[in-house]
Amino acid sequence: MKKGLRFQIIGLFCALAVSGCITGCGRRTSGEGDGGTWQRKERVEHDLASGLWEEPEGTVDSGEPWRLTDYWEDAEGETAGTGMRIAGHMGATDGSTYYLLERYIERYKKDQTEPDSQKYFLTCLDTLTMQAEKKELVFLTKEAAQSGGQQGTEDADSEGMGEDKEQEVLQELAAQLNRDMVEKQLTITGMDTQDDRLCLFVFRKDREKKEVSHYYALWLDREGNLEGAVDLLPGIEQAGMRQGDIFPDYIRCDREGRFYVGEETIGVFGSDGTFLKLIEAPGGSENPVFCTGRLPDGRLVFECNMTGGDIEIFCLEGLEEKSLYQGSGSVPDRRSFNAFGEIFFMEAGGLLRWDARSGDSETIYSDSSLGAMGMECDAIIENSAEEVVGVFNDGNTTFALRLRLGAEVPATDISIFVVSGSGDLEKKIDEYCRRHPGVQIEVQEKQEGETMDGAMTRLTAQLSQGEGPDLFLLSMTQLKVLQEQGVLEDLTDAVPEEIKDQIFPKVLQGGMIGGKLYGIIDSVSVDTVLVSKEVWQEDTWTFRDVMRLVEEGGFDSVFGTQSPERLIYSIVAKDVAAGNSSLVDREKGQCHFDSEEFIRLLELCRKYGTPPEEAGNLSSQEQWEQNIKAVKEGRALAYCSVGNLMSFSRDMAALGEGYSCVGYPTDGEYAGYVVYGDCYGMNADSENKEAAQDFLWYLLGDKVQKRNGITTVRKDILCDNVADGAQPGESPVFWCDKRAVIPLEGRPDGSSFLPEYLEILEKGGWVSMWSDEIGMIISEEAAAYFSGDKTAEAAAEVIQNRVMLYLNE
Repeated sequence: MKKGLRFQIIGLFCALAVSGCITGCGRRTSGEGDGGTWQRKERVEHDLASGLWEEPEGTVDSGEPWRLTDYWEDAEGETAGTGMRIAGHMGATDGSTYYLLERYIERYKKDQTEPDSQKYFLTCLDTLTMQAEKKELVFLTKEAAQSGGQQGTEDADSEGMGEDKEQEVLQELAAQLNRDMVEKQLTITGMDTQDDRLCLFVFRKDREKKEVSHYYALWLDREGNLEGAVDLLPGIEQAGMRQGDIFPDYIRCDREGRFYVGEETIGVFGSDGTFLKLIEAPGGSENPVFCTGRLPDGRLVFECNMTGGDIEIFCLEGLEEKSLYQGSGSVPDRRSFNAFGEIFFMEAGGLLRWDARSGDSETIYSDSSLGAMGMECDAIIENSAEEVVGVFNDGNTTFALRLRLGAEVPATDISIFVVSGSGDLEKKIDEYCRRHPGVQIEVQEKQEGETMDGAMTRLTAQLSQGEGPDLFLLSMTQLKVLQEQGVLEDLTDAVPEEIKDQIFPKVLQGGMIGGKLYGIIDSVSVDTVLVSKEVWQEDTWTFRDVMRLVEEGGFDSVFGTQSPERLIYSIVAKDVAAGNSSLVDREKGQCHFDSEEFIRLLELCRKYGTPPEEAGNLSSQEQWEQNIKAVKEGRALAYCSVGNLMSFSRDMAALGEGYSCVGYPTDGEYAGYVVYGDCYGMNADSENKEAAQDFLWYLLGDKVQKRNGITTVRKDILCDNVADGAQPGESPVFWCDKRAVIPLEGRPDGSSFLPEYLEILEKGGWVSMWSDEIGMIISEEAAAYFSGDKTAEAAAEVIQNRVMLYLNE
């Protein structure tokens, strides 16, 4: 459980786990649509500090119509400047105001000799209006701020130092803090609020000894002006809370002026920094203790797990621990306590309200993705009896949801028909609906026991009656069927220009039918062939070149352990499907599959292809290693690289220097390919076209495409977020959103293989043999030869006749 600022990078290998059952946030929210009337229960004041809490027997859905009405998200943009990346965040609440402090750092560049810098930005969110102000944190005294920000430094003789020594010292400290902050000699590790003031927990390093020399609690007013500083380092060392170079982070303060430092082990310090005590769990338990909230009288609330699975909640009375509750429950990230004995907290994606006076417990809002791994509840703010705001962080973004009791929210329903796997569509729907209160999106899938053909038949029947879903997530072949029936919306002129300008043109072309855009593709990868420059130096090659190289070069295989069926597809059928092969002239209605060279090609594929039974039971990793090794040792002609930027980079790095992306054999100008799966289409008869289109543009927007990362369809996101290693041997990375990165393999000097990947996306076509009739004919009849049912001549003759019949039709 996170209780402060973290600096580590979060890898996408620990991506959010999202439940398949989504409620609230785009689904039906608790209390909605029950058709009955509701009346808010009478609230009676209850002193939570008395410890008279009733244990809840169970949690039920609230009968009150709490509804999501407003959404706020911390804007990314270029606030911190180009090249700056977020390294951590922390939050604090003061009344109805939520403060968010974010740390940004600048990565080293190859030509950079000075230390990388850092910046802090402070956001103040007014949860009454859901409006926020964001500004860079700069330490100034009030006098310096009023004089235009000019203040003294360590060496300067400034006229604006103030009249007394205390103000002079404070101004000098502010100047030192600003210098250290820029040069990363200072780090803020905690933040709290008290009586309209901010308290920051800050350590400074000694420049010569390179170790922590001060650990300050800094007091700032609401405008961010420095008002006072207390060095807690001596007290921290006295408390035994320093372990070598490891210091506690996280700070809270109370109305008595005391500081509470650390998480799990919490030390109490006086207003002058004097160590007072370590907080212990009542009863002598050695379990970790967490601070989860604040009572209405301002006292902090602490919690710990007990032996047996129960929890204990307690506060301090003076300096003594006072138990408030022992019983069932779990320790949450945050709790909010009010004067009526009600306690709000998040559990398993539900916002719960526990009435400690009666023991009643109910869920007023539910969204299972809010309970996903990596999601944290940073604050719960009760603005009134009829308004609650929750602040969350998903590891990348801080956002706030406002719930209102009995609010009227215009509803918009969108439906999406999905035949095959929907991937992380549910998660994207969740996030979109959060950002658009009132929008509900329903995913329609195959019914139990229904085949894909059966599902398409059912869909077609609905559409023929003017009904059916607003959107479809289908293969391009299936979308073509719908387009031929005239049920797809033409999106050619609907894509926003700012999105269209950044999507690779080849990706847009992949969703076109007859020159018009009917399919929206939101993720892609590439498919190419890597070959040694010692074997082949030209930019492209033909199937004839490949045949000659294999026959004359003494290779054991063409592209590694490919079956004969896969090999004929790689060498020629792929080029036929792309419309580039000289074996087929579609305009003249001619083909040349009965030629001697095609028969020789069939024989080559049978000879050098690897039958499935001979491939063994190798894992995909073992097969990859075997194929890469065969190419490097000269036993295989080349390697087929299929996948996203990560896998493409892995292939290039494994082969090493001296390999190029020649692409597949072609009689055209280029034969690297853009690969995608299903794509989105829109019902031309949809009654919610505007909302449905907006969801599609959301899928192509910055946030989703950054998270798509290595499968993004946008050039700007690839170019802006792939960072080379800062020095030789350091791997490049792809930055997803704010903190999460995907590690990539690169060249020995740390540079990435992005240029080669971009070339394929910019120049490559797209092709699927299974959507091309001629490709399917080649595959079917060649398989008969490979299995021994026909001779190569007989198979070639049948392919020739069937293709000619298809061309004539």
